[in-house]
Amino acid sequence: YSIRYAPGSAVVPPGYGVEPSVLHDEDNANRTLDDIVERSGLPWYPKVWPRVVKKKKKKPLPSSPGKPTVGESESVEEEEIKGLGKLVHEDMPRSEELQKERKKEIQRLVSMRGGQ
Repeated sequence: YSIRYAPGSAVVPPGYGVEPSVLHDEDNANRTLDDIVERSGLPWYPKVWPRVVKKKKKKPLPSSPGKPTVGESESVEEEEIKGLGKLVHEDMPRSEELQKERKKEIQRLVSMRGGQ
């Protein structure tokens, strides 16, 4: 896992591999990095190239009881930063376990093939 130095149009290759975002969800194979992030809502590939785009989104804030909610803008990069916690503490550890299992399986298959 690393921060993204590739454009969001880069495609994660399909096939039998160990890419964490694909192990997390097989439907991520053969999708662009931007598509994976957008579909999953998780910052699998945090942007650093060429720069993080600053967009504002309206986010309702709770107000005093009985009063309507108030809107506050939150940037896309703030949302992405908040999503890193879930990614790092929940999704990446699970994907890392799947990655270890996949590597063992690949190693076993390669060993079997070598013995033929």
